[in-house]
Amino acid sequence: MARARTFTIEKLDDVDGLMTSESAPSEPTVYNVEDFDGSFAEECGTFHAARTVTITLSAGDWNDAETVEIEGYFGEHDGKPARHFVDVELPAHVDEPTTLRPAQPFYFPPGVTITFPMQPAGGTFTLGVGDAVAPEGFAFDDLRASADGRVSVRYDDEHDDSIEMLRGERLGLPVVAVRAEGTECGVTLFFPPIVTPGEHMRSERDALEQSRPEQS
Repeated sequence: MARARTFTIEKLDDVDGLMTSESAPSEPTVYNVEDFDGSFAEECGTFHAARTVTITLSAGDWNDAETVEIEGYFGEHDGKPARHFVDVELPAHVDEPTTLRPAQPFYFPPGVTITFPMQPAGGTFTLGVGDAVAPEGFAFDDLRASADGRVSVRYDDEHDDSIEMLRGERLGLPVVAVRAEGTECGVTLFFPPIVTPGEHMRSERDALEQSRPEQS
């Protein structure tokens, strides 16, 4: 039986789920699991879904000469967890609170580290999570809408779609991601039957090798 987890719309687009309101640093500062005080940081790791990171800036001026650097793991490379680095450009000015949504997903845990550049003008920001993404090489078996509304998804062919769904309706198709932006209702995701992404991929490869006929 596939495991399932329900994300309310607040948990899917949880813009302060990693770190609640933080004063912009006066010098470059690294934030990691020891600094994260949001609700997602307390409960992550129960299921092996990857999440994208969101950065929400308060209105005002920002240092656009340097980038926010995000570092973490997603997928595998040569049988080991693959480390990814993302540079997020900051706007010079925003008139209202603005959420930045880099597309790279990360596994939680292991923890993500986020380096924020110095901000002479001050301001505040929050760190959160957005899109729910299946482990690399896999897809969620299905999803079910928790209420009436649009659900924004990505299929395994990298095609994006937005579907109007009814409460309790199942999509009936595998998807690799549910987008926080553009989704209007909570969803239940049905996870593939895996333990961890890396372990499952290795067991798949081992099974394939064992199934091949021996060469005489």
